[in-house]
Amino acid sequence: MGGFQNYIIFFSIFSLIVVVLAVSVGCPIDRIKIHKKYINRAPPSQQPTQPQICWLSLFRSSFWNMINALAVLVGLSSSIVTIWGPFWRTSPIVEASAFTGTSSLDFPFIIENKSFVFGIHDQITCIIDLMYLKDTNGKVVILSDLQYRTRIDISPAKTIFYTCNPSRLFHVLPSGAMRIGTDLKFLDSPPGDLTRPFSVIKACIFIQIGQRPPFRFRWPLATNAPQWIDDSLVEGIPDTEPAPEIRPAHAYGARALVDASDRLLPTALRCWQPSPGHIDFS
Repeated sequence: MGGFQNYIIFFSIFSLIVVVLAVSVGCPIDRIKIHKKYINRAPPSQQPTQPQICWLSLFRSSFWNMINALAVLVGLSSSIVTIWGPFWRTSPIVEASAFTGTSSLDFPFIIENKSFVFGIHDQITCIIDLMYLKDTNGKVVILSDLQYRTRIDISPAKTIFYTCNPSRLFHVLPSGAMRIGTDLKFLDSPPGDLTRPFSVIKACIFIQIGQRPPFRFRWPLATNAPQWIDDSLVEGIPDTEPAPEIRPAHAYGARALVDASDRLLPTALRCWQPSPGHIDFS
């Protein structure tokens, strides 16, 4: 609504300037004198000239009416926006909801449609930029650059709850191997001894609705602060800590995560790193 308020302020200042000019600039009296007599027999050189009309004077009343009407319209629009919300199409607002980081891999989000006239009917993409997991035995799993798509429908002036569920993208097989993808499109790791449930040590999630710029969420804010941070809004919180020199049980992504000796690269656990793309499992 900030852009709308800026337009109101600009229009108010512009209108005030125009009104001041209209009031202060007058028409000379001798230019608008109306001749009531006309002498037909007078020589042409002595005949009275046509009265000169001051158009500003003629339009001043209409101008004031127009200003009053526009002022009422702007005030009414501002009141509608304040009480009910915008009456034009708006971009959805995405906020992270409560998350504990243990047991469940469901990432809950709240999506709000502020327009009270237009609904939002679009595609939503959950993008796993990075997930740093540990199973019950302390084995490390690193996943990155995975995504899946669904659709959302939000009525005007309504809020919905949306769950980005990474467990749709991987699960542990009876052999202890990890299956990444869906039953129709998947990649199985070699057999191992992974056991659920997983604990989320770090997560970096994109939420993108349609072709709009994505929202970026990082969890946790700090080791002792288990809460989401919206990297789309907050700047200046660094994510430069190097990855520990460990060999993960599994590391899967479109970008490089491990070196030749299967140890994590220093940048493996940093969010928003360059990637050749996202692997889609929709």
